[in-house]
Amino acid sequence: MQVDTKKPIAPFEMTKMFPIPAILIDCARSSSSGSLDVLLAEKYLEANEWGRAVRTIQKALKKSHADTDGKAFWILGHAHLKMGQIKLASAAFEKAVGFARYRARAEYWINTLTKHTEAGGPDWDSGMAERYHAY
Repeated sequence: MQVDTKKPIAPFEMTKMFPIPAILIDCARSSSSGSLDVLLAEKYLEANEWGRAVRTIQKALKKSHADTDGKAFWILGHAHLKMGQIKLASAAFEKAVGFARYRARAEYWINTLTKHTEAGGPDWDSGMAERYHAY
């Protein structure tokens, strides 16, 4: 991995909630593996930066990523869920079902979203995941 030494590196990038180390951002950008992107996306999700989480996961999935695909789809599902994008969240959780470590949790969310939609529940908002016992 090569880091551009001519470009000054800030110690962190401020998000809405907390700082994310700049070194993680730079390493994720230059890595050929998607694992650092998945870690970065998880940090964006924790910081309520859902759009950034989605974009970062999309980058991760374009890289070599066999060991982190399940987690990537899990994070992608939650980011879409937080943004109220139920169909996209369900699609990501459907892909996460294919990974043993995330199967039960993804199936829980698929069932929860299906029941919520079929019952004609209110539009999904970012607080709904917490009310449905997210994670």
